Amino acid sequence: MKTLGSAKQWVLALIMSLSASVAFAQSWGELSGNQRAFLGPVQGEWSGLAANHKRTLINTANLFSRLPAAEQRQLRGDFNKFLRMPAAKRENVLRAQNRYLAMPPKKRAQMRAQYEKQRG
Repeated sequence: MKTLGSAKQWVLALIMSLSASVAFAQSWGELSGNQRAFLGPVQGEWSGLAANHKRTLINTANLFSRLPAAEQRQLRGDFNKFLRMPAAKRENVLRAQNRYLAMPPKKRAQMRAQYEKQRG
């Protein structure tokens, strides 16, 4: 896997890899230790996040725990870049993700193929 060079690429990769029907924790205390370790930077805002945003973040934490160390470092850096984005920009990214997840699986597969082709 090529390393992801920017927050934008990370977000696109994340969007392409998520499932819309994942069970998720509603409270910080319901998160696993690995999830809390990755999501520590958002602990203070967790209770105020919308459910769909929590789901996105939990999916990211779950993805993180399955990656090799080098890819974990890359994802951690890209995640931190995402968190430093202005709130409005982060909202736009998350809305785009929700639109993607609402698409039929066939359409998502087409978009993924197009993304992989552009990525080379």
